[in-house]
Amino acid sequence: MSLSVQVQWDFQLLQRFTVSHGNFSTSPVQRKGIELHFEGDREKALPSMNTKPEVITTKAQPTAVIHLVIPARDMSKCMDPAIREILKTLKDQGLQPAGPMFSYHHRRPSDTFDFELGFPVAKEIKPDGRVVHGTLPVANVVRSVYQGPYEGLGQAWGELERWVNAQKLNGSGRFWECYLSNPAEVKDPKDYRTELNWVIAK
Repeated sequence: MSLSVQVQWDFQLLQRFTVSHGNFSTSPVQRKGIELHFEGDREKALPSMNTKPEVITTKAQPTAVIHLVIPARDMSKCMDPAIREILKTLKDQGLQPAGPMFSYHHRRPSDTFDFELGFPVAKEIKPDGRVVHGTLPVANVVRSVYQGPYEGLGQAWGELERWVNAQKLNGSGRFWECYLSNPAEVKDPKDYRTELNWVIAK
């Protein structure tokens, strides 16, 4: 994937990503997104757009990341510069993303988000400013792929959590999303695919 295509992909994705992940604290309706994200939708649910969950063990994957701990309201303004920094570092080191952008969350969101934003890479990068080498870890996860606009991610995570609870699996509080679709190529948001990974205890 060329860097120019990757940049177009990521900034179109960012515009939509921040609709579903940013601004949770600005209104009661938007704050409800946090509840749906992790406690399940208590209202009438839309038809499921998640694939059947499966329990897998992931392999370690080298990454280039920036670690952010920011208020929910600052998601949109903080993510744009972070994406630019990561892509510039990769370009400066003669590297390209080895896969789609992801966000790895170290804990459940509250009024702040604690997460790594980044890309998989083929080899370890040299630290450059905020951009550091990271790793998507070896972990037991419940994985499902959600198809639909990013605004529906809250309900998708709620559906996955209900499945985890029904199977009596113990979550760790950590999770990550991989944004599989390129909005420059996939024009209809209902066709976007996002991989959901819910880390469970061994």
